[in-house]
Amino acid sequence: MSSVGGEADERALIPPTRPDFLALLTLSYWKWRENPATMVPAMISAAVAVASQAVLLLFLMAILSQLASAGVLKGLAEALQAASPEQILRAFARPEILGVAVPASAAALVVFVAVNIVGTGFATSAEYGTYLAVLHKGRVGVGDVLRELGRRWAGMAWTVSVVNVVAWGPVCIAFLYLLVNLGFFISGSSQFQPEVLIGLLASLFLILALSIIGLAVYCLSIYSYAAVAVSGTRGLKAVRQSFRVFRSAAGTSAVYIMLRVGITIFSGLLSVFATYGVSLSSLVAVVLSLSLMPILHLLKTQVFFMQSGLPLRPLPFLASTSVGRDLARTFPRRLLDEAGKGLRSLGAYLAQPANLPYHLVSSLLFLSGVVAGGTLSSSGLSEVILALGYEPGRMNPEFLRAFPISLGVDISFHNWQVSIATALSGLALILPAAITEVFNGFLLGVVASLTPTFSMFIAAILPHGVIELPCFLVAGSAGLRLGVGAVKAWRRGMVWDDPWLRMTLRETVYIVIGLAPFFLVAGLMEALVTPFVMRSFGWI
Repeated sequence: MSSVGGEADERALIPPTRPDFLALLTLSYWKWRENPATMVPAMISAAVAVASQAVLLLFLMAILSQLASAGVLKGLAEALQAASPEQILRAFARPEILGVAVPASAAALVVFVAVNIVGTGFATSAEYGTYLAVLHKGRVGVGDVLRELGRRWAGMAWTVSVVNVVAWGPVCIAFLYLLVNLGFFISGSSQFQPEVLIGLLASLFLILALSIIGLAVYCLSIYSYAAVAVSGTRGLKAVRQSFRVFRSAAGTSAVYIMLRVGITIFSGLLSVFATYGVSLSSLVAVVLSLSLMPILHLLKTQVFFMQSGLPLRPLPFLASTSVGRDLARTFPRRLLDEAGKGLRSLGAYLAQPANLPYHLVSSLLFLSGVVAGGTLSSSGLSEVILALGYEPGRMNPEFLRAFPISLGVDISFHNWQVSIATALSGLALILPAAITEVFNGFLLGVVASLTPTFSMFIAAILPHGVIELPCFLVAGSAGLRLGVGAVKAWRRGMVWDDPWLRMTLRETVYIVIGLAPFFLVAGLMEALVTPFVMRSFGWI
C-alpha cells in the first residue's frame, strides 16, 4: 500500500456501515485525493460545453457571413443608431435577414440541444462510472475514465433528460403561458382588461408554485445518475430509485442539499464581490469543478452504493484522519508534483517534431479566424458593434475598478478553463477544437478592426498576448491531436479501449496542466502591465 502523507500517526480509514455524512465526506476526500483521474470527467464536462458552444459559434459566423454578403449589416447598424423601436423592428423584419436568421437559428437550436444531451450523457457516464470504479477497485486511471465514457452514455443521456423534463418541464410550460398572457396584455394596453390581468397574475403564481415543486423534485432526484451507474437502470426507474434512497438516507441527503445550496449562494455572492473590485469567480469555479464537486458526487455514489446493499471496501492505502493537515501540508506538495509532470509533458509535446503539423494547423485555423473577423467587420459588423454602444479606444471598465492581483488571477483561471475545454473537446472528433480556434481568431480580428490605430491594438494585445496566445494555440493543437486519435480509434472500432487514445488523453490532460503557470503569468500581466501600456499608447 502507498502512503498518502507519510506521517507516523496515519492509519487505515474504515468506511461507515450506515450513511453518515461526515464520515462519507472524509472517505470521499481521500478517494478523490488518491485518484486524480476523478477530475478528468469535470474537464470532459467543460469540453462538452465547448462542443455545444461550437455549434452556436459555427451558425453565428455563418449567419453573419450571409448577412454581410447580402449587404444588410450596415442598414441594421443605421437602425440601431437611430434607437427607434419601429426602425429596429423593420430592419430585423427584412426578408434578407429573416430568410437567413430564422432557419439558421432554428437549426442551431436543434443541433445545440442534441449535442448538449448526447455530450452530457457521455460526460455523466464518465463521471459516475469512474466513481463506481473507485468503489470497486480503489484506484483508477485515465484509461478507466475513457472506458466509462462510452459504457452507459445513452442511459445517462436519457436519465438527464428525464430528470430535467420532470423537474422543470412544467415551469417552462407555465412560462410560455405567461408570455401568451403578456402578449395579450401589451396588445390591449390601451384599454383595461381585467381577465387578461388575472391571467397574467395567475401565470406568475403558477410559475412560482411549479418552481418550488420542480426544485423539490430535482432535490429528490440527486441519486438518479448514481442509480444508472450502480444499478444499470435509466429514466423514470432511476428517478424512482433516487426517491427511495433519498427517503432512506434522509439525514445525509438533507445535509448534502444544504451544502449545495450554500455553495450556490456563495457563488452568487461572488458577483457582489466583483462590484467592489474583487474578482474570484473563475478561481472558485476551478476549485468547485475539479475538487469539491467530484468529492460531493462521490459521496452521493457511496450513499446509493450502501443503500443498494453493497458494502464499501476499506481504502487500499493509508490515510491521515486529519483532512485539514493534508490540505495544509501534503496536498500542496502533491499539486506541485502534478504541475511538474505537466510542465515536463508540455515540454515533451513541444519538442516532438511529429506534433509540428498540429501546431501548424492550429495556427492556420486561428489566422483564418482573424482574417474572417476583419473581413466581416469591414462589411458592416463593426458598424453594428459601434451602434450597440462600443467606444473605440476606451478600456474595459473592469480593469479600472478591480484589484489588479485578483483580476489577474481570475483572468488566468478563466483562460486556463477555456484551454482545458478546448483541448479535451478534441474527443468529439476534432471539430469543436477547430471551431474554437477559428472563433478565437475571429474575435481578435474584430477587435483589431475596431481599434483606432495599429499601435493601440498592439499595446492592448502584445504585453500579455505574447504568452497567452501561444498557450491557446498549444491547447488547440493538443485538442486536434486528441481528435485525430479519437478518429483513428473510431475507425479501428475500439474507441473506449484504444491504448493510443488512452495515452493521448492522459498526455493532453498533463499538457493543459503544464499550461496553467503560463496562463497565471499572462493573466497577471494582463491586469498589471497591459493597462499601463495601453494608457501610454492613447487608451482612456
